[in-house]
Amino acid sequence: MPAVPVSQKDADRMVAYEADVRLILTEGTSGGTPLLPAQFTAALYDGTFPPLSDLGAFALYMKASFIAISRMMLAFQAFNSTPGPLPLTSASFTSRGQTLLIIASGSGFVAATPGLVGMDIKVDGVIKGASRAYTNEALSHKAFVTNALLVTGIAAGAHTISLSVQAGTSTDGGDIFSAAVIELPF
Repeated sequence: MPAVPVSQKDADRMVAYEADVRLILTEGTSGGTPLLPAQFTAALYDGTFPPLSDLGAFALYMKASFIAISRMMLAFQAFNSTPGPLPLTSASFTSRGQTLLIIASGSGFVAATPGLVGMDIKVDGVIKGASRAYTNEALSHKAFVTNALLVTGIAAGAHTISLSVQAGTSTDGGDIFSAAVIELPF
């Protein structure tokens, strides 16, 4: 099988991940009890771990791997049942430059004729997705379909999430909005 090219950024992340797994196994998660008995510690550093014949040690290795991956994930609550009207802009959050999972929901209404109601989901003022629904009744507040939106290409650093109405949609204090950002470790 041919080798798959790996970027320097990905290679650095893999080295940091492996170091974090070793640290968790040998020192615990907060300076507490190590997950591994001392006889396995040396095997971490000579490349012979995990010994697949020892299922208990392998299970501990997997647990440490899960902890290391979860440490690479970040979460930010942009809005939590925040009343309208739109537009809304979050406080800033810090990204490591990885893939963002933005989950957003809200509600709105149309003033006269039936039609689409919705909001745009923006990162730093740039539209990345939308959440919409259709309504048959005028002046009836309708929940937009929640959107779980994957966003790539966002640089590391400070960012904001904003929600704004789409054409034909109205919002007021009777509408509620929520949005969360989860940064994935890839």
